[in-house]
Amino acid sequence: MTLAERLRRAASSLVIAAGAAVLVLTSAGSAFAQIPPPPPPAPPPPPSLDTVLKNATNWLVALLASLATLFLTVGGIRYMGGPSWGCERCGRPGRSARRSRSPPRWPRSPF
Repeated sequence: MTLAERLRRAASSLVIAAGAAVLVLTSAGSAFAQIPPPPPPAPPPPPSLDTVLKNATNWLVALLASLATLFLTVGGIRYMGGPSWGCERCGRPGRSARRSRSPPRWPRSPF
């Protein structure tokens, strides 16, 4: 083994040892320098009954508005002749109104 090879091996060993020493020293130093976390903030006060009732009312109104929109959309699709869901004669008067022999329910006008 020549002198150049020995110096090359010694230099690589020295670089590895120095890197390990730096790694150990920096990790140990940061472990001792940790600051405890701050305490958690105080919880907010509970909402008043008036706030709770307003929120519940808003949720209920939004739910009913969504349901009404859904029903309006489904009814419009059925009326316009969308998928056949049993509403073939939605736009025409029913048979009972044409074949009825009973007098109308509203009073006749004397004029």
